[in-house]
Amino acid sequence: MTNKDNTNIQKDLTFYIIVPVFNASKFLDECIESVLSVKTINLIIILVDDGSTDESGEKCDNYARLDNRVIVFHQKNQGQIIARQTGINYVLTQCNNENDVVMFLDSDDSLKQMALTEVNKVMSDLSIDMMIFGMDRVYDGTVVNSYNGEGRCCGIVEKKKDLYRIVFNDWTYNPVCAKAIRFTLLESCDYKKYEDIRYGEDLIQSIEYYKKSKKVYFYNKSLYNYTINPNSLTQSINNKPYSVDFRVRQLVMNFLIDENEFDEQDWIQYRTYCMWLVTDMLRTICFLNIGIKEKIKFINEIFNSEYYSLYLRNKECERLEGWWNFLAGQLFSKKRIITIAVIGSIYKQLRQLRNRIRGGVIESGE
Repeated sequence: MTNKDNTNIQKDLTFYIIVPVFNASKFLDECIESVLSVKTINLIIILVDDGSTDESGEKCDNYARLDNRVIVFHQKNQGQIIARQTGINYVLTQCNNENDVVMFLDSDDSLKQMALTEVNKVMSDLSIDMMIFGMDRVYDGTVVNSYNGEGRCCGIVEKKKDLYRIVFNDWTYNPVCAKAIRFTLLESCDYKKYEDIRYGEDLIQSIEYYKKSKKVYFYNKSLYNYTINPNSLTQSINNKPYSVDFRVRQLVMNFLIDENEFDEQDWIQYRTYCMWLVTDMLRTICFLNIGIKEKIKFINEIFNSEYYSLYLRNKECERLEGWWNFLAGQLFSKKRIITIAVIGSIYKQLRQLRNRIRGGVIESGE
């Protein structure tokens, strides 16, 4: 389909904004208003109350009573990936234009003021299947980490090999909230086996979108406010996510093997990235508020995992950059588990000391 033909079809696009909601009453008004404030675009916002125990469910219903563009579902708590699929299933039954656009928004986040206008223009003007944009990190209403587009991909990517090189070697492309996709990319999937996953569910969903997309447009600008919420799933640091679950990484590895797009250099790059993720996981384990024996237990589980043993053992450790990643990678390849736990714990203490000193300097005005 040519750009000209596509433009004619897409004059009256409808946007479906899917919002999984769980105990986000504090942020929900700003989230919803960032969508409903747009009056010049056809849109439907789908709020999926995933068993909230605060006032979130009531707020969703209030918005539905006040604005017919709001659809609300209530369900028992099943996790974000299942809540999103509830919204997707609704779109699959309601949408009758294959060029309509679906976006995802987390209930403690918000869209930039002109986000929908800009996405609408791009998706209307270009014959693309997916648009990927940037995010700003926001705390208490203030941008604390602006999106930096320097050196990042910009423009249309059509070749699968090029797309996979970009998105699977950089975790910042994982969030589905940083994507606008055509209705045709949606599927009714059964994610029940992943409902206990709290880290990586975005990547699970993104895989199929990447596979089905023929053209992906990278828009090198932030359109999304990602809220740093200490109580949210992706901000909480505890030992639960580090019970060593490589299901998502294994899924991606199997996908890339089946797709057979990578040459040997691509595989070296990807394995290096995977080892970087492993060493970053080691650091996080060392920073947990748990005893040294528990840290050693977690690190041993990683070393003995099928994922590491099959694909990463003794692979690309010398290519890792950054002192911690390089050192941890070298030690890990030699199974120096206790050494990693001890060095990592000392590293944590030094970081805490540095932060206290910096805080004292700031408070004293020096």
